[in-house]
Amino acid sequence: MPTHSELAKTKAGLKIANTVLQQLGDARFRAMTGAKNIVALEDGIQFSLPKAKDGINKVVIKLNPQDNYDIEYWRIRGATFKKVKESKNIGVENLRSTFTKDTGLATSLGTMGRKEPLGRKRGL
Repeated sequence: MPTHSELAKTKAGLKIANTVLQQLGDARFRAMTGAKNIVALEDGIQFSLPKAKDGINKVVIKLNPQDNYDIEYWRIRGATFKKVKESKNIGVENLRSTFTKDTGLATSLGTMGRKEPLGRKRGL
């Protein structure tokens, strides 16, 4: 049976993982990237990608002591694990753009060419 401190760590890890997933775009992120096998870590999140730039198929995002993110991009084939690239100390405001730059995968549809958000009319 897990101890109280182990349960607390698990709860904290789940909260961090959910926060990271929301900051990436949650359901839209999963739909746009094909992210699956999402796993909560003690200090972040890990997931698989079906196809990304440079053969990346596994991503690990961890919260660091500076309250920013460290991202590792992996290519896993059979028993071969290769870290393809790494981005360190990424602020939440740059999380999506860094992920897109590093993987070549969009995290949302963005503005789809619109100059202003849907539902807003000029002059109102």
